[in-house]
Amino acid sequence: MDTTNPTNVASTIVTVPFCSEHPTDPVKFLCLTCNNMVCRNCVVRERHRNHRYLSIINASAKERQAIQGSINSTKKKTAALRGSIVWVSEMQKQVEMRASEAEREIDYLINQNIAILDDKRARLKKDVTVLRDKKVQKLEDQQQALKHALEDINKGVEYTEHALGRMSDIEVITKKNQLSGVLDFNNFALQWEPCRTSNFSIEVDNSLAVNAIVDKMAHISDKDIQEGSQYFLSMLGGKDGEIFTSRCQQRSYFVVMTMDRHRKANKVVPSLVKAQVTLAGEKEPQNVMMGGENENHTFSYHPTVQGTHTLQVSVAGHRISENPIRWKVNSSVYILDSDCAVLPAEVYSQEQESLTGCWFKHGWHSWQVRILAPGKLRRCSDTAAFEVGVTNGHRTWCWSDGKKYYPNSPAMVSSISNWQCGDLLLFYLDLDFKQLVIHNQRSSEWDAWDGIQVPIRPYLSPQSSKYFGVN
Repeated sequence: MDTTNPTNVASTIVTVPFCSEHPTDPVKFLCLTCNNMVCRNCVVRERHRNHRYLSIINASAKERQAIQGSINSTKKKTAALRGSIVWVSEMQKQVEMRASEAEREIDYLINQNIAILDDKRARLKKDVTVLRDKKVQKLEDQQQALKHALEDINKGVEYTEHALGRMSDIEVITKKNQLSGVLDFNNFALQWEPCRTSNFSIEVDNSLAVNAIVDKMAHISDKDIQEGSQYFLSMLGGKDGEIFTSRCQQRSYFVVMTMDRHRKANKVVPSLVKAQVTLAGEKEPQNVMMGGENENHTFSYHPTVQGTHTLQVSVAGHRISENPIRWKVNSSVYILDSDCAVLPAEVYSQEQESLTGCWFKHGWHSWQVRILAPGKLRRCSDTAAFEVGVTNGHRTWCWSDGKKYYPNSPAMVSSISNWQCGDLLLFYLDLDFKQLVIHNQRSSEWDAWDGIQVPIRPYLSPQSSKYFGVN
């Protein structure tokens, strides 16, 4: 049967309108025992009387439901298939981009080694020049000495020949020693032979020769895909690789990062990432909201229940961690009157966070505050009405309109200056290092306060309720 033509399928379904055993009777039932369509007579009087059967309408409805289930299942698979096609396409782009980067890295590596070899060549040639000049100078000095000796000896020979021709026999006998001394080479301290060798040998350590080490110098691999340890999960604006405790009813933003060869963290393309969250006490994972290519986060999730949830994150089909990543979510944040300087008793008596005003004694905590203030031209002149940060009831560390404040200190210029109505400020409190970081999600500006004293809680100026919101 041609399943590619819907007309053929439809025509096949209605080809047997009459009973095969009673040709004049239309089929009314589907015999479940025999899997045949039969008429009323077959069910009442004939051999199908004791069989299980359904009416054609009910049997058709059941089959339609089964077929529709198959259709829905197939649609889900085709949607996943389309996602895989997009994923593969994105991976192809990444492969092409990474291949180009690898080629540039190869050129850099080889050119760097060529430069080292060129430098070594220049130094070796310089050594040759120095040794040559030394040898040549020595030979020139030797040659000059031999020439002077030859000149003196020739003069001695000439003098002796001239004197010998003019001397009498008595003078020859009496002056023989004098004449012989003029001709004695032993009177000249000469180096008769030049330097022993004219060769310039290059002593090579074959174990370090290029042809012996070049194959070990570098090779190509795909470890960046095969080893998930190069990827890590962070919270937007938080410390690399660290997951802070979040708050219910506040959307948390996560970033999947990877380290390049210079140990610089880079955001992974969201289309290569798959992430799911399994809530505390649940078995089935839930999908997260993926970020766009131009957004500064990879994915986000809006928790509505407390507990320790788990995150499963993979890049290009490979998990970034062997075990699911634990993510703790606590109750919704709320902020007490900042004039409350008396700490609740449970802050001292319990080794856990107090829900009264969200007091913190230890651990890593995060929360969010959204700026609801109007535009800069309509800002309130009272800076105290625009303060947000943390307080221990006596001292406050806060940010206010481009300024940062420490307890009992004058205002300092803050690196968070490009703010506007609607901006989301992300707070990260690291009580291991007693540090607070505030990060503007939109502008990516951030600032840090050190020396935080515990116990501590989020802070809003009492006059700031119309300028900030926590949900």
